[in-house]
Amino acid sequence: MKPPGKNITVVFLMFMPYGFDKFRTFIDSYTRHPAGVRHGLVILFKQAGDKATLDRCRQLLGDLNISYTPLYFDQGLDIDAYRFAAQRTSSDLFFFLNTNSVLLGGNWLLHMYAAMTRDNAGMVSATGSWQSYRETPFVHHPLQYEKDKGLAVNFRKYKLFIKALIYYPFLFKSFPNPHLRTNAFMIRRDVFLAIRYKPLTSKFRAYQCESGRNSVTSQVIKQGYGVYVVDRNGQVYEPQKWPESRTFWIDNQENLLVEDNQTRQYATGDNTAKRLYSRLAWHRPPAGN
Repeated sequence: MKPPGKNITVVFLMFMPYGFDKFRTFIDSYTRHPAGVRHGLVILFKQAGDKATLDRCRQLLGDLNISYTPLYFDQGLDIDAYRFAAQRTSSDLFFFLNTNSVLLGGNWLLHMYAAMTRDNAGMVSATGSWQSYRETPFVHHPLQYEKDKGLAVNFRKYKLFIKALIYYPFLFKSFPNPHLRTNAFMIRRDVFLAIRYKPLTSKFRAYQCESGRNSVTSQVIKQGYGVYVVDRNGQVYEPQKWPESRTFWIDNQENLLVEDNQTRQYATGDNTAKRLYSRLAWHRPPAGN
């Protein structure tokens, strides 16, 4: 397989209801950390009905003399928005970032591109996980009846357990279930546009798209490509070595290249929370705990 060309587009999805501060935080990190390689920038404004906030975003970009192409997207989840951008932008490679993204190191785009020049690379990401959603309810909830929660809460819990035992195996592979997280990921345009998924009408559908049996990662692999995690130093990891990357829900996430809301939840959690997250992602606690 031939490596991709050098035409790279960074797509930042700005969910406008989150407000201007989220936009400014990302742009601050974008200007602070050099990308390391030439690229185009698309700002994908989602639900841009607030004209005052939109004007503030445009003003900041103008003040910083940042060249970009604006796109506007109304309804759908992140993958829908990324697909919308890819269909309307001519580029060999796309690097997709969502509203919660914060770049943590220099040469962030160069590291991603270098990984994509591997002969078989089809998709790379700043984070990956082995988590299986079919096991998640049993990690989050105790198996025994919780007398202090009442009948209704316990009924919903055991209903979820039954669903996880009977229904979820059709949708999700068992642990370990390696999948790249669909934030801060780079992918070939042709590979991405060949991916098919059911309409993302709910968060649960989004979980299936990211980590289900027919996930984005699974479809990239079925197309004959490799999938890799890339850390802050440009080190590339194959799926069986993702925990060694120290990028997502393990140790201090010290090699993380792009922060988001999920990695922040882990970083700000206490040791009990960190053990839970690490168990979900890797079936192991963080070191020293």
